[in-house]
Amino acid sequence: MRRMNLETDFNYRNLTLKDDYEGAVSACFISAKENQGGRAAALYLHGFVDYFFHPHVAAQFLAHDIDFYALDLRKYGRVLDCHPHPNYCRDIHEYFEEIDLAIECICEQGEVPLYLLGHSTGGLISSLYAA
Repeated sequence: MRRMNLETDFNYRNLTLKDDYEGAVSACFISAKENQGGRAAALYLHGFVDYFFHPHVAAQFLAHDIDFYALDLRKYGRVLDCHPHPNYCRDIHEYFEEIDLAIECICEQGEVPLYLLGHSTGGLISSLYAA
């Protein structure tokens, strides 16, 4: 299995979201450059005070013929910007907007089976979203 690099093996796309109670917010949609489209896909959601920085996880999915995507949720990681309250939300459901947009991006390649993979708080968000 090839060792992947965050700087060279992934594409990063800023997703503009609706303003919230603190102003402008965005999320970062991440896709592995080795994705092929037309096959099952995994969308990774990080935990609290976290972001996507696990290329070895992506490599495992790709090695098993599953395209890999991730999100840096609003006010986290690559989209911290200058928010007065990083990693803050009033309601977990706020994250559904960027999950919806990420799924739309994935489906641009065609409809495929999609797996939500959540670490820690990302698991809570994934479970609530799936319900």
